[in-house]
Amino acid sequence: MNYKISIIVIVFNVEKYLEEALESILRQSIGIQHLEVLMVNDCSTDNSGKIMDHYADKYENFKSIHLPENSGGCGKPRNVGMDHATGEYIMFLDSDDYYTDDACEVLYNTVKKEDADIAFSKYIVFSGNDKQGVIYKSFKDIEEVKVQKIEEYPELLTLAPSVWTKIYRRTFIEKNNFRFSVGILAEDFVFVVKTFLKAKGIVFLNNHYCYYYRVRKTEGDESLSNDKSSKNLRGMLNGYFEVSELLKENNKIEYLSQTLFGHLEYWAEGFIKSNASPEEKKEILEHAYPLFKELDNYPVKPWKEHLILFFNNVSQKRFDDTIILSEMINNYTKIINDCNRNQQKLQKHNLELKKRIATIQTIKGYGNYKTKNIVSRIKKKMDL
Repeated sequence: MNYKISIIVIVFNVEKYLEEALESILRQSIGIQHLEVLMVNDCSTDNSGKIMDHYADKYENFKSIHLPENSGGCGKPRNVGMDHATGEYIMFLDSDDYYTDDACEVLYNTVKKEDADIAFSKYIVFSGNDKQGVIYKSFKDIEEVKVQKIEEYPELLTLAPSVWTKIYRRTFIEKNNFRFSVGILAEDFVFVVKTFLKAKGIVFLNNHYCYYYRVRKTEGDESLSNDKSSKNLRGMLNGYFEVSELLKENNKIEYLSQTLFGHLEYWAEGFIKSNASPEEKKEILEHAYPLFKELDNYPVKPWKEHLILFFNNVSQKRFDDTIILSEMINNYTKIINDCNRNQQKLQKHNLELKKRIATIQTIKGYGNYKTKNIVSRIKKKMDL
């Protein structure tokens, strides 16, 4: 069968969320008959594999692929999914997230209409019942961007590198042999930069949301992006170095600052929160130094004052000062958070106290009313 879109769903220990993700595919307004769903299990140890197989048994166009060993990241499962894709276009879905009901239809119609290699839109971040749509301030007055080459609008490189908000022409992927990097954490970032640099036709819909991105914060069930271990900090840096090399190889080094700067700000905030040892932190900063040093040649500076000092320290090899600064900021943040929590507790206590007082006053008022009423009735009887 000729499918319009192949959706690649990478799966690892997500039994709590997988059905929600797959059901969002079944709800697609484009029609499930037009979709090929490739579920790639990265050796889950929970019931995720069984859930996959259930959908594969129930729906002819759902296919289960079980990797023989865990790959340790998103890169290899996505590559395997692309190897099996037969659809005209390719999309991606992380199995703890889900699509909006019209995601496939809107992106497919857009990329077909414009005869583009890539089309994408925005996403909604949520945790529990708290949902918030991503807003790009530098694009606030722009509804849509359509370009033939990234050179026409390089600002697109500053947007979140979310492969799961994008639709790709499959022949474009295969012709250029695009693959996700394996063994790094910023594989989405690298892939997006690779494809943007080569694409003939990119469309960005700034007026549409196609995806719900779940942030998992519960201990023992945290999103990988929230893990600030030394291993992950190094993994992210490796991705940033790969992007830097890509820009150089494609003679686009002038895009380095706008492409990497926001990511290094995010990385620096993660470094500040990291529980790595001082020795590990120093090794990580030594590894990061070339990137910060190269960005020091550009006029752009961080928005936050503490990050200005952080960037300056790293680019000047003042690693011990950077570690001390990070500890000070981290401790200060904890104090502020503790104060906010205590303030919230006090507000909650005051609210409960006010409710109790109001209840008591109501009971007292009612009691006074009843007492006066009874006395009045007795007096009337005595008068009789």
